Amino acid sequence: VSLPEDLVEAKIVSIKNKKQAEIPKLIEKEYGSFSRVSPLTHVLDYAYLGQNEENGDTLHYCMIAAVHKNTVSQLIAEFEKRKLKITTVTFPFYDMICLSELYHDDYENLSRLMIDFGASGTRVVAFSEGIPVYVRNIDIGFNTYADRLFIMQESVGKPDIAKTLINVGEVGLITNEQANKYFAQLDNKIYFDGVSDIGNRLVGEIRRIIELCETNGIAISKIIYGGYVINGFEKRLKQLGVEIEKFDLDMCGEKDGKDFLLWIDEVQVGSQYYDALGLSVNTML
Repeated sequence: VSLPEDLVEAKIVSIKNKKQAEIPKLIEKEYGSFSRVSPLTHVLDYAYLGQNEENGDTLHYCMIAAVHKNTVSQLIAEFEKRKLKITTVTFPFYDMICLSELYHDDYENLSRLMIDFGASGTRVVAFSEGIPVYVRNIDIGFNTYADRLFIMQESVGKPDIAKTLINVGEVGLITNEQANKYFAQLDNKIYFDGVSDIGNRLVGEIRRIIELCETNGIAISKIIYGGYVINGFEKRLKQLGVEIEKFDLDMCGEKDGKDFLLWIDEVQVGSQYYDALGLSVNTML
């Protein structure tokens, strides 16, 4: 069961140059950084997220979390009425880290954009401190480029246009071999003018999302992108002034999700939380 975010105290902490076996003892001190939280009133737990080597130091990253025992007791009781047994209690912040290798074990840039360039549109998700707070589908995708170029020069078929978009993209400097291969029939100027116009529109919409986030107090520090992005578009993303990184969907299977937070044993936890079941899935949609 995934609890609403406002019911959970949580943060990511780093531990420098210690053995992983020492972390359980060291992590107990970190719970003191929460206000009005104690083992008598709260269920406390942590999850080990991974480690990075930075400037010669080994940094271990952990998520610590606390939830009030009354909340957990009421929640468990409500599910028991429906003959459902709760084995795990978690919350959206952790779900997004656990269920997505797209973070690439980077816990320093939690206010970010994730951009998935699709065939018919581009989906942008804005995160504030690891929580998805805004989603927008932009009606510009790979097919937008292909359709525009096909209309502008009907003598060239869409398969040839698609090959050019994949292999040349927005790259302005091309070899003679590429020019002979991809622009024998497709007009070079028409192609690059069309690609540039659509690219300007798309990056302009992404810039508006970043400005919207800034207006609402969310300073985007990183863009993670992937999908059907045309070759060279990353140069436009760099113009936005934030760090960019391309995600690799093949890595998603590496997260096994076994270390979810706040395992509940014999804790006995109102009815207002019975809708909590499925919130984790809803967060990922």
